[in-house]
Amino acid sequence: MCLLGLLASCATPGVDPPTPQAIQIYTYYKTGAGIDLLNQSNPQAYKRDDLKIVSKVEIDGVTKEIMYEAKPIFLFLNNSTQQYYFGISIPTKYAKKPIETYVTLSPTVTDTLTYTFENPQRPSIPDKIYYNKELVWVDDINPNTGLWPTITIIR
Repeated sequence: MCLLGLLASCATPGVDPPTPQAIQIYTYYKTGAGIDLLNQSNPQAYKRDDLKIVSKVEIDGVTKEIMYEAKPIFLFLNNSTQQYYFGISIPTKYAKKPIETYVTLSPTVTDTLTYTFENPQRPSIPDKIYYNKELVWVDDINPNTGLWPTITIIR
C-alpha cells in the first residue's frame, strides 16, 4: 500500500511525456484525377516493394541514415475514402538533429522531406513539413481524433 502511494506521488500533473524518436504522418499519393497511386491493383501504382523511407540525422556530430519503417512498407486502407496510405516517420529532435527524409517511390523517383522546429510549446516536434520544398503539413493535432494531420501528394 505504501508503494502504491509512492508511485502515485511520482506522477506530476501537467508534465509532458518524453519526446518520441519520430512522429508518423499518414501520407496518400494520387493523380490529379484522384487515382490512388498506392492501390496495388492499379497498374499506375507505385510498387510496394519499391517503397522505402530513410531519414538522415546527426547524432553526436555523426551523420547517419535511419529507417524507421521496415521493408516492405505496410499499406493501410482508409475505409471511408477507399484510398491507400502509408506512414512516413519524421524524426524528432530527441537525442539527434534531424536533417531530411527521403521517400523512394520507384527506382527512378525519390522525394525529399524537410522540416522546421519552431513551435515553442513542442520544440522537439516538427511544426512544418516540406515535400520537395513545398509546404504540405503544419503541426495541428486534430482535437477530435488526437491524430496528426495527413499529407496528400498529387502526382
